[in-house]
Amino acid sequence: YLVSFSTIEVYFYEPEPIKTAADWGFVEALKRGLRGAVSVFNGIVMALIVTAPVWILTGIIIIIVWQVIRARKRRRARKEQK
Repeated sequence: YLVSFSTIEVYFYEPEPIKTAADWGFVEALKRGLRGAVSVFNGIVMALIVTAPVWILTGIIIIIVWQVIRARKRRRARKEQK
């Protein structure tokens, strides 16, 4: 009865070949290091692009608040002069 509803999933993965000492040369290490640096740079650029709307909105809010504070200080200075 319940056997007809059972499911078995089997996944097969081919193991990666073992790297020999010849694969770990100086030039190969430099290539891997450069690829890693490029990946980090790409990640930073993507993070800046993704968060750009937040930074722009935050900048606009800061400018508005700063302008309001300056206007209030000017009004108070004018009142004190009179």
